[in-house]
Amino acid sequence: MKINIEQIAPTFLSQLEQDGFSAQTIIARLNDRDSYKEAVKKIRQQTGLRYSKEIIKRALNGQTETEEDLANDDIADAINWFKSQRRRRWVLEQDEKLQSEKFLIDDLDQFSKGKPTDFIVWNCLGFEWQQEPQGGYPPCRITDNLESSIVLYFLPRLKQVAEKLSAIGNPTIIPMIPSSEATYESMWNYLQSRAEREQVVNNAVSELSKKLQGTEFPGNVTIKTMRWDEYLKSRGVAKEPEEYSKEGEQRIWESNDVNRITQEAVDNGVEYFGRFGIEVNPEKIAPKRIRYYGMYWGEGAAMSDIKKSGNRGVVVINFEELRVSKMALRGAKGNLSILTPVSDKEMAEYYKSEND
Repeated sequence: MKINIEQIAPTFLSQLEQDGFSAQTIIARLNDRDSYKEAVKKIRQQTGLRYSKEIIKRALNGQTETEEDLANDDIADAINWFKSQRRRRWVLEQDEKLQSEKFLIDDLDQFSKGKPTDFIVWNCLGFEWQQEPQGGYPPCRITDNLESSIVLYFLPRLKQVAEKLSAIGNPTIIPMIPSSEATYESMWNYLQSRAEREQVVNNAVSELSKKLQGTEFPGNVTIKTMRWDEYLKSRGVAKEPEEYSKEGEQRIWESNDVNRITQEAVDNGVEYFGRFGIEVNPEKIAPKRIRYYGMYWGEGAAMSDIKKSGNRGVVVINFEELRVSKMALRGAKGNLSILTPVSDKEMAEYYKSEND
């Protein structure tokens, strides 16, 4: 079946112009001998895959889209874009049932209908480690880590994410400083006082906020850097972060695969400290490594609790290695959408630059 160029929906042509494309140029490359498949391919090639095949087919048939249709199209476009950034595990799954994509679509649908939604991007603190004489857990100093901020490193990609989300609704993007890393007294052996560590966290928030102020995001996007403990309070969560972390640690010890998690956590710790020339005794660091993983488990549980309240959605935009997100997803019992819009190669390049 051949297309009828005169039948193309005017609303689609207007949308092309609004998105910065020349509708006249695109139409000029079509002809009435094109099949629908050929016409769709030509339009997608000229628009950088900006529009889904379904959107273009409807436009070629002269169908005018309702606001709900446009919202659904924008959601489909965002999903396709996320998939294009990372084919495998672009949205993290808890098991083989592949429910997370359905959860995400529902989250974005509610977001498109006006539900306030926080899109959280973690920005970790830095650690300066020292050798512990007996091979125990190394003592550390906390830094704001802004010279190797993961949010600033992936800022161009975060802007792209913001553009996709802004077409669906009015997103609140929260670069999150994990205050627990500086305040969980039983997790690490700190060399600084509590007051000094609190100042590091507050400095990370203020300085990251300043650096992001000069970045142009779509007008309907809110960027608000926060520390984790204050974020929970602002969302009406009564439990303290440390309480979530302790519960997460307990859940790991009670889990059926605790031995596997322990081995992974210890192996990762030995490899991590080795980068700094620090030797550790696997048996001595094991309890704190589980405590460390419990912190991530607790973060996932806390975000899930916010979602369960029904007043606000939460979606994680992840740039970190996936073992972190896997613990958070388990803590949320799968009730959390975690998007990773970067490839393994891009992740590896970030961690290499951080180490360098």
